[in-house]
Amino acid sequence: MNELKSMLAYTNIDVEALVNDYTKTLQKNNNREATERGTIVALKEWARQKDYLIRQVMQMPGYNGNLQAVMPITIPNERTVNDVDKTVYNNIWLNLFSSGSKILSKKNAEGKTLSDMILSEAEDMPEFVDVLSIASHSGKKAKSFSEFADNGITYESIKKRDEAQSLINVFRGIVSSRLDSIQAAEINAINKNIRAAEGMKTTRALGKVIKYYGLEDKTPGSVYGKEFIANYCELMKDGGRTLLFVISVNPIDYLKMSIGEFTSCHDIRGGGWRSGTISYMLDQTTMITYTILPGSSTEINRVTVSGKDRPELFSKIYRNVFHWDCNHRLIQSRVYPQGNEGATDLYKVLRHAVQSSISLANGWDPENWTNRKRKFIDFTTSGEGSTNYPDWSYEHFSGNLSTPGHATDAYSTEQFVIGAAPTCIVCGERHSSSRNLKCNWC
Repeated sequence: MNELKSMLAYTNIDVEALVNDYTKTLQKNNNREATERGTIVALKEWARQKDYLIRQVMQMPGYNGNLQAVMPITIPNERTVNDVDKTVYNNIWLNLFSSGSKILSKKNAEGKTLSDMILSEAEDMPEFVDVLSIASHSGKKAKSFSEFADNGITYESIKKRDEAQSLINVFRGIVSSRLDSIQAAEINAINKNIRAAEGMKTTRALGKVIKYYGLEDKTPGSVYGKEFIANYCELMKDGGRTLLFVISVNPIDYLKMSIGEFTSCHDIRGGGWRSGTISYMLDQTTMITYTILPGSSTEINRVTVSGKDRPELFSKIYRNVFHWDCNHRLIQSRVYPQGNEGATDLYKVLRHAVQSSISLANGWDPENWTNRKRKFIDFTTSGEGSTNYPDWSYEHFSGNLSTPGHATDAYSTEQFVIGAAPTCIVCGERHSSSRNLKCNWC
């Protein structure tokens, strides 16, 4: 214990409390065999390997004295095509067009129905001539059957109905708050009267569609009225959700990296790669980042503890592992939960927060970063005996490599090592089992 205290003296953290918390975290999460001995061995190796990253985090804005930098962050609206599909398609298309009462009409521009037209045309025909056979009598198709379908619906209203359907299908695929040039052109190609334009709010464009086709309905509770418009505007509004973002090298955060509003294979309670948590903890490059709800607090021994001071105590909403080395190369791995894998804005926001924090810790320009368009997996490697899942090189995930303007060597091909052989939570010996937190002898 004394050696560990000496190694971490510069951090001013309560080492005895850290050892106790680390051991208790394991024991409370299906690893009752965890011992203080195993904990101290792991933390001594962590302190040696993470020295550079610990000092980096301690210099970041929002450092809380607990080996974590905590700051507010705005996450973009978590819209998906399914969200929009449910709101727009179900409420407008299924409820509206299936009824046929909003756009489909049995009256033409003159206000006449098919029956009206047949009667009018029949007055000018010999009694023995059926209106249906007018074409054979006069050589021309009856006007009634050029304007109306057999079921009495006007062809003009059917055309408008089909236009509206096509427009709604365009909106089903829009998840941005404003139209881009392609979306605007697609809408205008269907109906130029909508006059969509690049940069127009999506809600305004849909409102013009609703108004043009006479879909407005002020009846309370109507899916085409104020309630629907309000819900759609809420879904598509600019801005986002404010959360607390944590950049951490705290050992507890490695253990709990997959415990939150999601789980993954690194869950120490039973994940297939559960020892990967310690594998990440014992390398030189891995930081754990995650978000929690702002205003979070809990009571410990009758003392209120806030999420800003002890974020590791609260449920994670997102988690994103980053890797940062002495050559100033930053690798971003996958965001969890994986349902957000296609949310490029989310990746960008988290990456910019880490880049900015690193820059401010080193006195660099936070805006001077470059995303490197090269395969970093060519020079990244798993540490010898490491048991963490190699998320950064997952074949269906396009990882991101970025470097600051003050990069030591932006094009360095020196091996970037991620992960290390984990130590047994009982005896502290190294082992190579991804499914176990203890070695074969314990």
